[in-house]
Amino acid sequence: MVCKCPPCQRCGISGACEIDPNSRWEVYCGSASITFSTPDGGFWDPRGGGNRDGVAPDPFCEFESIAGTVDPASAGATSTLSDNYNPVWNELISPKGKTVLASELMNAQARWLLWVGDDDGCTDRDGCSAQSVCEVKPPMQAQWLKTGNFTLQSIGSCRSLSIKLVCKP
Repeated sequence: MVCKCPPCQRCGISGACEIDPNSRWEVYCGSASITFSTPDGGFWDPRGGGNRDGVAPDPFCEFESIAGTVDPASAGATSTLSDNYNPVWNELISPKGKTVLASELMNAQARWLLWVGDDDGCTDRDGCSAQSVCEVKPPMQAQWLKTGNFTLQSIGSCRSLSIKLVCKP
């Protein structure tokens, strides 16, 4: 049986469309809803702690194709939104000018990391620091790629996190 499949999908053995493992994708961070306190019950940005603003988080969203490696070739991030419990970014977070293979996104042994952090600023002495708010680790579900988006509830200190996936045939 021959099936006609949308871009970034192929006809599977069963005759149904499935994600083509060689398809290429861009990852966008849509929005999040962040809890009002850190896991230990404190403020995200305690006053007097060196941060220049209030007690709410300063969230950003980041995708690292290799967890822990942050450079333009392997990571992408949204802008940081100051003092915001409900950030809306709708920004590309896969590395600029690059796409990610579906086989990598759906691989349980892959090393990528998608996370929301609270930007704690940068200093000349210590560099930049951030506290993790929530994380998505491999694998992504094929259904997320088929629908082009997913929203996760109650992960880490995110009440919700919405991600958009765009096929680049």
